[in-house]
Amino acid sequence: MAVGGGLEGPIAPLDYIDVDDCTFTGCSASGNGGGLYTTINGNLIIGGNTVIQNCTANNYADGQIEGLGGAIHCSAGGVLTLSDNTLLKDNVAAAQGGGLSVKSSCATLNNNVTIQGNHAEGNAAGGWANGGGIYVTTCRYEGMGMAAIIFDSDGVLSCNSSSVSVKNNTANRWGGGLYAGVYAPDSSVVETAGTSIIFDSVSVASNYALSYASGSIPLCPSQIATENVGNGTTIYDLDFQDTQISGNPNSDIGIFQSYSYEITGIPNYVPGALKSNYLSLP
Repeated sequence: MAVGGGLEGPIAPLDYIDVDDCTFTGCSASGNGGGLYTTINGNLIIGGNTVIQNCTANNYADGQIEGLGGAIHCSAGGVLTLSDNTLLKDNVAAAQGGGLSVKSSCATLNNNVTIQGNHAEGNAAGGWANGGGIYVTTCRYEGMGMAAIIFDSDGVLSCNSSSVSVKNNTANRWGGGLYAGVYAPDSSVVETAGTSIIFDSVSVASNYALSYASGSIPLCPSQIATENVGNGTTIYDLDFQDTQISGNPNSDIGIFQSYSYEITGIPNYVPGALKSNYLSLP
């Protein structure tokens, strides 16, 4: 199974790779990371007007393990930094994370990063078509395989800049902009202070179960969706302070929270045009 169609990053104890002012276009991987891939405590730094466009992570043989991260996949303790006019555009993941997939690893976005027009194809009926722009999760729910044993940790996404934009991405299930999947005792640690998550979309056909009391208006978790993919837990580390969220005023949910856990407090963010700012289902 090939990973990192354009570049596969180093693993510890090797040093980091610094990608600056590069273009990756039309790359593909038969596994994860259509454009770039980093894993096992490797450190990948991307910036300086780098563009990753029209790349594909193929092979939806298993939506949990393969076909993740159309542009970039970061896993198993890998460390990723995106900054300085980095663009992830028009990439496709066969399963999840059309632009960026972060799995039991850490990604930091700051200083002019745009994630735009990416798509998570997947299989909505099977639950694997999430995170058109960004997909964040842990490997624990896959069972106690080697990765889950060694890297039994959070998926961490940190965005602390008003110049980070996640827009016009699509997913065939949930979280057109951003999806966070959690499993006790791990969680997805997500901070998007000041980030714009706008005009993303999901397949309406797969979301008719989410509706107002009348049952006549389908609601879509198009911008941010959080879901418990394992045991019930309390999530303390989803911080959407000052995040700018906007979408379709006729159908979109700003933040959708699903299944047997709670976010501490009501998310504090800046809602724009939305049908429902925040929806939580038991």
